[in-house]
Amino acid sequence: MKISILLSIPKTLLFNLLHLPLRQALKVPIWIHCRAKTNVRGKVTIENSIHTAMIRIGFHTCPECNPADETRLSISTGETVRELGLARNSQYFTN
Repeated sequence: MKISILLSIPKTLLFNLLHLPLRQALKVPIWIHCRAKTNVRGKVTIENSIHTAMIRIGFHTCPECNPADETRLSISTGETVRELGLARNSQYFTN
């Protein structure tokens, strides 16, 4: 297992518990990389089915991404995340 995944567990758990309803947070659907910056105010709600690590922020797994780039997530009010109907393990979502 990559060390970055292990280092990301505390930030991931905290983010999910603070910003998702408890039933959704327990499934840990959002994984936040340890170096990603987050600024979220309010609650985040995910529609449709939820599974672990369905949304990954800051892991730069697409071929066009530069792993050295910094990732920032900023939500000023609560948002609803809807799946675009792509593959179940897809990382592309919209709000």
